[in-house]
Order: sequence, then structure tokens, then C-alpha cells
Amino acid sequence: MQSKKVIGMVGVLSNPAKKITSHNGGWTMVIKSIAEKDFDCEVKIMTDKDDWDQCEMLIVNEGVNYKMGQYNLFGGVTRQILDKLEKLNSFKGKVINYGELIDYEEFCEKRKIDFNFTQGIHYKFTFDRNKLVYGDSHAISVYKPGFGIDRNDGKTLFGMLSEGLDNNIRTGLDELIFYAGNIDVRHHILRNYKGNNMEDYLIKTYFEKLQDQLRELNCKKITLVELLPIEDVSRKIPGTGMYMKTPFCGTWKERSNIVKIFNNLLKDLCKQEDYDLISWPDENSDEYGMLKFEVMEARQSVHLAPHSYYFADEFVYKKQLNLF
Repeated sequence: MQSKKVIGMVGVLSNPAKKITSHNGGWTMVIKSIAEKDFDCEVKIMTDKDDWDQCEMLIVNEGVNYKMGQYNLFGGVTRQILDKLEKLNSFKGKVINYGELIDYEEFCEKRKIDFNFTQGIHYKFTFDRNKLVYGDSHAISVYKPGFGIDRNDGKTLFGMLSEGLDNNIRTGLDELIFYAGNIDVRHHILRNYKGNNMEDYLIKTYFEKLQDQLRELNCKKITLVELLPIEDVSRKIPGTGMYMKTPFCGTWKERSNIVKIFNNLLKDLCKQEDYDLISWPDENSDEYGMLKFEVMEARQSVHLAPHSYYFADEFVYKKQLNLF
């Protein structure tokens, strides 16, 4: 990178996560990678203790769990948050947000903070690229530098196909990495399955539509991603990962069998359509075929840790020394 300009990544509600063991830290690394490609310079991850005014531009990142209009704060509105709000408001350069739309003026109103936030924020979208990773929250784990990403947390493959992929993915992309289905296996397939042939059910419910809709996207190159192995049932899952107050539906054996059938159907589809396929390394699983806890994020979660992302060598390990 030849440019000498400095871009900082900041957060007001919380500092951008840095750990390579957390899903939130993974999102920071993805935004960092996308921004460095867009602006051809290093992006520095900053905290409230750093001098934001040394930067020509700031990127706001409130984290992977932030949703528009939801301001959930542990410990309430602290002095630290107010100080960062003031720093952002007084910043003289350009402020950009890649994530969910955030309105700090609305935040002040909802939290009854006497503060006039006037800083203009410019929005860039992570999915407005000719190369795209599309999927649910697990899509972060197959992000590849040079690609955009459209992350749809909590969305099932069934839901994506019901809406129609062409309603959410631009046609004619140069490359598409498509990853969804883990949520369907965890919560829904065994709730809805009433037959006696799981392969036929998956073909009729998912794969016939998936094949047709991927064709209609008319992408130059498509890569599909195998589903993850199922972790041991002792894994604790946060409330955000629950459905109907349960962490999963079906036994480990039942869900593992679905993953095996699903992944075999993915392989068949890739052969038929000349798509590429991402397969997770065998070392991610233990001797019983269970997803190892050590490749998942450190705290309770369903996600892989950034150090286990498929393309981690290309941006997680390469960039982690520059996070601090």
C-alpha cells in the first residue's frame, strides 16, 4: 500500500473487538479487510484512549451484534461512551459506517442524553461488490479478502429460497460464495420433516430450488460451502442462538446424519453445475465426528472462532499484528 493516509476504526457504544477467538472480533477483521481494499491504506483499530484526530477518516463499527435502533448497553450510558460521542461529533474528517445504519441523534433521544449530535455519517455497504460472500451469520467464516459480504443473521436457507435469491443477490456477479443451512439443521428440519426418506425431503425442500435459483443468478463463478459438523450437546448456547427456547431440535446423531446427507447433495450439485466447494478440514472434528470446541469462539456460541475461518491465513493471521 503506497498511501500514507491513516484511517481509524472506532466504536461509540463499544470499542471494536480485536480477539481472534470471538465472532465479534472476526467481524472487525472483515470490515478492516474490506476498508483497506476500498481505500488502499491501513486501517488502525482504535479505542477511546487513542487520538482520533490523527486520522483523515474514521470508520464506525459498533460490532457484529448491533442492530439498527437497538442500543443495549451493559452498565448503561457511561462517561466513556459520552466522551467517545463527543470525539466523533467533533471529528473534522469523513466518517463512514459499513455496518447497520446507526443514528446517534436517535440514541441520544432514546437514552435522554442532552447532546446535539451533528456529525454526518456516510454509509458504504459491504455487499456492493462484484465478488460477494452471501449467507447467514456463519458467512463470516468463509469471507475472502477482495470480496464483499452480505451477512443475514438468523436467516435460514429455507427462508432465503422462499424469498428468492435473485431478490437479495445481484445477478451477473463475477464470483459468489454462498453459505447457508446450518440454522436449518440446528432448529428446523427435524421439526418439519414428516417423511421416511431424508434425502428426498432435502432435495424437494431445498436442492431443487437452490439449483434453479443459483442458475438464475448467472454468476461467472459460484462456490458453495459444506455445513459444519455438529458440536457436542454440552455446548452452551446464548439466547440469541435459541429457537422456541431450545438450543437445537433432534439428537446429535440425527442432526449429524442430516449434515452428511446435505453435504453429499452439495457435492452432487457442484459436480452437476461445475461449482467449487469449500470443505472444512478433518482436524476441526474429534474422533467421534463432533466439531471441536477449540475451533469455535471462546465464549458460548455456535460460530467458529476467527482463527478457524477458512481463509484465516489470508487476513486473520496476516492482519492480527496490526490490530493493536
